[in-house]
Amino acid sequence: MKPKRDATNVNHARLKTLAQNLEIGAPGVAFCLGAPLSTIEQGIGPDADPFDIEPIRLERDKKGLTPKDLACGIDGYALFLFTNPLVLYSDPFCDPFAQEQLISAACEVLGLPCTNSDFGHPLFNAPIMPFDASPQIASLAVRRVLDGQDPW
Repeated sequence: MKPKRDATNVNHARLKTLAQNLEIGAPGVAFCLGAPLSTIEQGIGPDADPFDIEPIRLERDKKGLTPKDLACGIDGYALFLFTNPLVLYSDPFCDPFAQEQLISAACEVLGLPCTNSDFGHPLFNAPIMPFDASPQIASLAVRRVLDGQDPW
């Protein structure tokens, strides 16, 4: 039986590692705060969220990534760092359940309580995230969670 996830189960070491990797620019992925975990090809493709396309392109070009490399937001980046092998869920752009699975998995690896049925934890709450935030801005949100504050 899995332990209940509440504030006492938070994995501080993983949150600190996540914050540190975001502070240095989320190496290895095209980071776009609210983007679902996908390949860059999907993230800038015809079915992609129009708000994610340009930030993903900029990250791809800045980091020299390929179309088969990953694009993701904060939840996907948590899985990128701590889950091996990394599982890409079905098509995140067409399947809302896939995004729920992603957020649930991110909460699981970070030990964060699932406090909201749609977004799992306020750290992943897309409607209140700042649009087009950099990995460094996301790292500040993670640091606030570590300090017991609201992330955004």
